[in-house]
Amino acid sequence: MAKSAAIKISRCSTSDSRNIRNPRFQLGGGRTGKFDTIFKFVLRRCSVNMNHLSRFGVSLEEDLLAAFDLSIAGVGYQNRSEAIRDLIRDHLIQKKVGQADTDVIGVVTLVYDHRVHRLSDVLADMQHKAEVAVNASLHIHLDEHNCLEVIIIRGRGDKVHEIAGKLIATKGVQNGKLVTTTPEMKH
Repeated sequence: MAKSAAIKISRCSTSDSRNIRNPRFQLGGGRTGKFDTIFKFVLRRCSVNMNHLSRFGVSLEEDLLAAFDLSIAGVGYQNRSEAIRDLIRDHLIQKKVGQADTDVIGVVTLVYDHRVHRLSDVLADMQHKAEVAVNASLHIHLDEHNCLEVIIIRGRGDKVHEIAGKLIATKGVQNGKLVTTTPEMKH
């Protein structure tokens, strides 16, 4: 049976920081010292830099937590909180861009063999006729035969997904992917 690890729950807001200006603010029945100083520093940082910050607990198996820690350290996260915030933001963005009427920015990547008859012309024509704004297009020669096309598009979510699907499904495109985001997330 796997052991589990837990993260403590608490809430911080400006109303929680009412005692930080009192230099004699004490914890634990009147004891003073290093812990009180550290607590005041953390409380002060919380109230100044992270207004309305909520903390919550997560219970995970130790091996899952260890794998998560290794993964986030490998990409440069300084702590779990930042990684979890990014996961939550990404989840919320992906839910939002799935809505038909949401303003969506998409990056379509296509890899194709330029020797396929008129494929470049067909892809360009599809972009010109699209019901979305094609903001930019980048064409890279990968090798003697293969090209990478990166297309940045913006429009209603349903239209962005529609044109990306058509571009990716075009005969001669070896593989493609759509990555979406929205400028409307303010978290």
